[in-house]
Amino acid sequence: MGTYRDVELNRQHPLVETLGELTRERFFQRLRLQGLAQEDVARLIESTSGDTAHPGLIQAIHSQTEGNALLVTEIARMLEQKEGLGTGATSASVQGEDRNSWTIRIPEGVREVIRRRLNGLSDHCNEALTVASVIGREFTLD
Repeated sequence: MGTYRDVELNRQHPLVETLGELTRERFFQRLRLQGLAQEDVARLIESTSGDTAHPGLIQAIHSQTEGNALLVTEIARMLEQKEGLGTGATSASVQGEDRNSWTIRIPEGVREVIRRRLNGLSDHCNEALTVASVIGREFTLD
């Protein structure tokens, strides 16, 4: 059993050849992992923090992280350390006028990991990513 991030593969990556060889094997099976469902996010937050979060907070975390288990876990840890989840905190890390409009801040440790990954990309690629982050998820190359 093994895991890898498919976004890191290019034609020259050594794993590409290995995956090609494994595909020919009888018992080889590739599973593409997706983000967690909202119910799974709630369970992960509860198991990480030992606390039950407000449903609006669960929904916000799910929609803003797309169920990414790393992000969900780190956000739950951050919230538990800062103010606890059971109270539905509304400090600098979680903000919402009412409990139906939560805004989640990504923990600094996760931001550092992302910064390191971006540092490995070209200036042109970083510029494109910066523009794309403002435009939104879908846009044309033009």
